[in-house]
Amino acid sequence: SCSFNGQTITNGQSVTAYQSSTVPYGSSCTSQTRTCSNGSLSGSYQYSSCSVNPPTSCTLDGVTVPHGSSHTFYTQQAAPSGSLCSSYAQSRTCTNGTLSGSSSYLYASCSCTTSYSCTDSQHIQYTNPQCQTSPYATCTSPAFCTEGSAACLYPPPVFIQSGGDLTGHLQATPQIVPTGLPTTITWNVDNVSDCTVSGDNGDGWSGTSGSHSSSPILQQTIFTLHCDPLDGSTLNESVVVNVLPIFQEI
Repeated sequence: SCSFNGQTITNGQSVTAYQSSTVPYGSSCTSQTRTCSNGSLSGSYQYSSCSVNPPTSCTLDGVTVPHGSSHTFYTQQAAPSGSLCSSYAQSRTCTNGTLSGSSSYLYASCSCTTSYSCTDSQHIQYTNPQCQTSPYATCTSPAFCTEGSAACLYPPPVFIQSGGDLTGHLQATPQIVPTGLPTTITWNVDNVSDCTVSGDNGDGWSGTSGSHSSSPILQQTIFTLHCDPLDGSTLNESVVVNVLPIFQEI
């Protein structure tokens, strides 16, 4: 009889032997039939059993991905303001220790920079560190959304030209008058909540626009326009009305 790895093989009997005891994942065990002939075994393989090694997991940036599983990796650990991590993401699959995809996707997690953006001209949305977006505010016209701002912004004040020489700014027509005659005060301003015009002669009016005849001008008079712009700025203008000098023949 023959002896093989502690087994007794009788004369004329055979045993299956293997080239190695283990083989890598994805490979096959190579076997050989060895026959006992009067105390001698044919063949040369040494092992009575063989097993296929299990597949190897993948590890990247502290995350272990089992064979056959996938994980999302990123090229950035923090997405730039105004963008989402999904713009820098790739799903990589582990196959026996090797990750698919590009090696530039090497971070296991990504956070967003908190930011405010516009879904349209009237609606502000908020992006949190987890890249989740949610409605934040609705702007009522003439307020509008602008990228990066959490507040509704308002357009600056504008002067409305109403034809001829009327520019919308505070004007006195005429600006030089004979003593005792009036002048006409005009203004027309948009994107303001209110305006007042006051003269140091006691005249006064309110409204975002107007055209008013003043009291008789008896001396140099200053009219001042004050408005409250929607954007929080200040608006003040003044115009001086002079009287014609009186000439007396000597």
